[in-house]
Amino acid sequence: MKFWQSVSWAETEQLCDLARFAEELGFEGLIGADHAFYPKTMQPGYPYSATGVPPQTAESEYPDMWTSFAAMAAVTKRVKLVCGVYVLPIRNPIEVAKQAATLAILSQGRFVLGVGTGWMREEFDVYGVDFDSRGRRMDEMIEVMQGLWKGGFFEYHGEFFDFDPIVISP
Repeated sequence: MKFWQSVSWAETEQLCDLARFAEELGFEGLIGADHAFYPKTMQPGYPYSATGVPPQTAESEYPDMWTSFAAMAAVTKRVKLVCGVYVLPIRNPIEVAKQAATLAILSQGRFVLGVGTGWMREEFDVYGVDFDSRGRRMDEMIEVMQGLWKGGFFEYHGEFFDFDPIVISP
């Protein structure tokens, strides 16, 4: 059996110590989470509670996943780093592809990007992204990122993203 440690809502200044300690204890990996912000008012919509209210609060820390995992990777050698779940449809797939590739290299293959469509309508509203099309948008984003990760020039012409040949490196 392999054990994982959630670091969601942990104090930001303790993340590197938690990572070192988890590795020392033999944990397989660390699981973080993502939300861009916590709105002052939120409609119930959290799918994993009977009330629709999430367990986190405005005081719950959500440090940036990319910098947190990069810092934890720098102070560990073996422990895996998984984002479960990164709210992909509110982001730009070209930026996410580059960030994920960079972190995968810097962590020596220990980073895994777990993505989801998101449930908090307020995040989409603030980002100016249509909430109702988030599933189709995410599907297209995955195609874009996979195309960019193949290496070489890649172009895409879809419903949400449209660009002529580009290349990212790493």
